[in-house]
Amino acid sequence: MIVTYRLHGSPLYNGNYLNIAAMAYGWPSDEDGMRPLSAEFHTFGDVVRHDPRRFAISYFHNLAVTVANTLGSPLAILPIGVLALAGTARVLQGGSRARRGPAFSRQQRSSR
Repeated sequence: MIVTYRLHGSPLYNGNYLNIAAMAYGWPSDEDGMRPLSAEFHTFGDVVRHDPRRFAISYFHNLAVTVANTLGSPLAILPIGVLALAGTARVLQGGSRARRGPAFSRQQRSSR
């Protein structure tokens, strides 16, 4: 943090807003794209205020693509990923099994 403060005048300086601007507005994320972006944008707020509608559309599109890729990746084969998502939603809603505790406790087996 000390080095960041000495280099940029802020201990919390972050240049990631340029990557977000490149993603949101379709610029290349290499040096050729970053130079014009760094002249136009100086904060994350500048990126959002430049064209809020376009930024929001791009953000939610990338979010949907990321979720789809995550659920369909080899680590979570599509049917398993969808079932995992459904199970997570049920647990977050407070499904009946989640309130009773473990699925195969001794009390539950003896009462069946």
